[in-house]
Amino acid sequence: DWKAGLVLGVLEIFVLLSIINYYTFFTNIVLNFDNNTLYIVVVLLCIFIFHYFIFHYNDKWKDILAEFDNLPKEKNSKYGIITWIIILIIVFNLGFSFYCMDLKAKRENSGPYSKEFIEKQNRQDSILNSRYKINR
Repeated sequence: DWKAGLVLGVLEIFVLLSIINYYTFFTNIVLNFDNNTLYIVVVLLCIFIFHYFIFHYNDKWKDILAEFDNLPKEKNSKYGIITWIIILIIVFNLGFSFYCMDLKAKRENSGPYSKEFIEKQNRQDSILNSRYKINR
């Protein structure tokens, strides 16, 4: 019961992250969640409430489980394949949305591709290299 809820919650978070990434990619409006955890709390609360009313309210998960247990094997395996395909699509969609964000960062020279970030990395690398040479 809790495992299924956890997996569904994670998949829902993956879908939300993909939507946020695509929104940022296509509109160039960056949603900043760094200093405001209210958004994160609201999203997690919505997911929790959704799961509660769909699965836990009046023990609905038991009815859903019984319904799937009564399905013929052929139909059950068909639905299992469809479920795994949907899960893979969600996971690959999240990966692709991060790939799109990386392309955007390269194109705009922002994030890890910005001049300031690269200079900072070079300074840190030179400090580490000098420490390494001294210790040898």
